[in-house]
Amino acid sequence: MFNRLGKLKRTVRTFFKGDDGSATIEHVLWIPVLGGLVMLSTDATLLLHEQTYLYELSRDAARMVSVGQKTVEEAKIATETRLGSGAGYEVNVVINEEYVVASIDVPFEDIILFNGPFVGNAKLNGGVTMWIEGVGSDETDPEETT
Repeated sequence: MFNRLGKLKRTVRTFFKGDDGSATIEHVLWIPVLGGLVMLSTDATLLLHEQTYLYELSRDAARMVSVGQKTVEEAKIATETRLGSGAGYEVNVVINEEYVVASIDVPFEDIILFNGPFVGNAKLNGGVTMWIEGVGSDETDPEETT
């Protein structure tokens, strides 16, 4: 009987003194943190890519109107066609005096993969203001002066 008690004491003492499995505990603590960082960087990359795309489309729409290639409504329809119907894009093209203002908004939740409660109703915007060519210009054609 005393032999069994001694064995039990040694087993308990070995259990509390041993460091087997300590690396497992560290991994269990750090893996969620590293996973969160990967998810955060993925969402940030998607947002930056989408904002670049929105800026490019806004620039194209403003350019079409500023050079007289399309009307405001035609540029808006052309931009909406390029965007497709996947997300909740809001396209705005407006003429303000000598400038064309084109902007596109889209909710964050339509872009990011890991949308948690922190997103709310935030929107991503890509916009451009462009001068209308030929308006307010005092330049004369060099061929007309000769």
